[in-house]
Amino acid sequence: MTVLVRLVLGGSLLALAACAEREEILPGERLPVRSGDIGSVIAEAATDVSGEAVPLSLAAPQRLSAWPMRVGNAENNPAHASLSASPQRIWSSDIGAGDSRRQRLSADPVSDGTQLYTLDSASRVTATALSGATVWSRSLVPPSEDEAEASGGGLAVVGGTLFATTGFGELHAIDAASGNERWVQRLDAPITSPKVANGLVYVVSRDNRAWALDVETGRIQWDIQAGAANAATATAPAPAVAGRLAIFPFANGELVATLQRSGIRVWGSSVSGQRRGFAASFVGDITGDPVVDGDLVYAGTSAGRIVALEQSSGNRVWTADDGAVSPMTLAGGSVFAVTDRAQLVRLDAESGAPIWRADLPYYVNRRLVRRQGIYVHFGPVLAGGRLWVASSDGLLRGFDPTDGRLTAQAEIPGGAASRPIAFGDALYLVSREGVLHAYR
Repeated sequence: MTVLVRLVLGGSLLALAACAEREEILPGERLPVRSGDIGSVIAEAATDVSGEAVPLSLAAPQRLSAWPMRVGNAENNPAHASLSASPQRIWSSDIGAGDSRRQRLSADPVSDGTQLYTLDSASRVTATALSGATVWSRSLVPPSEDEAEASGGGLAVVGGTLFATTGFGELHAIDAASGNERWVQRLDAPITSPKVANGLVYVVSRDNRAWALDVETGRIQWDIQAGAANAATATAPAPAVAGRLAIFPFANGELVATLQRSGIRVWGSSVSGQRRGFAASFVGDITGDPVVDGDLVYAGTSAGRIVALEQSSGNRVWTADDGAVSPMTLAGGSVFAVTDRAQLVRLDAESGAPIWRADLPYYVNRRLVRRQGIYVHFGPVLAGGRLWVASSDGLLRGFDPTDGRLTAQAEIPGGAASRPIAFGDALYLVSREGVLHAYR
């Protein structure tokens, strides 16, 4: 037994001695199989092109009289708005409930030039005077529902009527001056932002149906069905209406163009696919609303895709490996977008080639072990010769569209929860706290 114990102990000592031997380190560069740090991915992308002063010819700023619907007009392609070089906050007005654990603000403010209209996270719509005073406010929660059960929706104001969609699947027509309801139509699924043109209001429901309704009565004129989607975002993208077509964005990544009056399908195209190597999201929902500029339609997803399509046929012209998380801006032969990689980018409108990239804040906490939340960025909007991006980190940033340099900024108390709108030499946005801020 003693001999056996000695043999065992001896074997153990030999094993320990073997473990103590220094491991041979092979020479060569170490490359990670998969990087878990998006910051390094963004940094690598930013070094490709940054701050290149490629000539840019912008139209002169115009003093817009109103901002009646999401992304400014029916084509989702508003004009260059006038604004001072360094706008400052001039007033703030409470509009209701802000972001919470269960509910989120999703609607950009709109205006008919006399009042501003907002939708809070609890489906309350409010009219605010251009001075910041509240004119009227009303809840759009159905009598049999709890306001905490849904959020989302969008707004448009045309011809004295405010059209409001909600997460409860209803489209409301409200007298813009008094707040009295004219009619309501229930579509049985959460509805995205409305677009109004030629006597019809166009909406898309989150169960992938598109609708056209009469603006006077709310009667359904026609509807179409798209393919099913595995998931959808709460960003409420709006259709685009241009020429003879209405172009609808669906949660499955489809764009479908129909004749405005009849709903007859003209073409369908998919903005599918993901950027190779890294994509911040795998949801194919269209988050960069379709923008019509001439014979081209531009749209994007948060999965790393921006595309240009022929408006007449839907044929794809080019694809860029950048995702648009907010409506894009077209100006001077360029496409400007806030991407899923937390960058403001300028792309060539004819080819999709990147011209410059400007980094935006990404992680709320920069420490690697605490990187859970990210900042959200809304924009860009072209006003006063700058591209304005409103961010949840509490800053409104103005960038030079020629080279992407940050040239101006202002504080947003509570952080942004909407894309800015610009008209009447002023800029307006909603904060996460449910407050409407005005800048001039």
